[in-house]
Amino acid sequence: MIATKLYGDMPFEGQPESGWPNAGKLSAVNIRRSIDASLKRLQTDHLDLYQIHSLTPESTALTDPVLHRHLADLGARGVSIGVSTSGPRQADAIRAAIAIEVDGLPLFHSVQATWNPLDSADSCGSAAGAA
Repeated sequence: MIATKLYGDMPFEGQPESGWPNAGKLSAVNIRRSIDASLKRLQTDHLDLYQIHSLTPESTALTDPVLHRHLADLGARGVSIGVSTSGPRQADAIRAAIAIEVDGLPLFHSVQATWNPLDSADSCGSAAGAA
């Protein structure tokens, strides 16, 4: 399985690190560019899994229908779309993510969550029942 994920500003060759609106985080343009850069680094032309890294309840990945459409189109080409979470509100982020559908189909198909048995905060355990 070949997988990669995206989070944060990703400067690309010939483009400044800031000042360009589509360079930021989870825009469709940035996702296309980050996938191309990952494929080049991985020396392949295929991805099996693409994840949105460090999803939080406030993430635009949960609310942007243009982004959802772009990710669904990527999924229609055979790439499984997923999310990774961390922090104290993982359950909220996971619940919100698994509720997103595009054309009646679930958008996200995998979750990578941080779980610490020594942490008494409700990290992601209660979201497991929702999935």
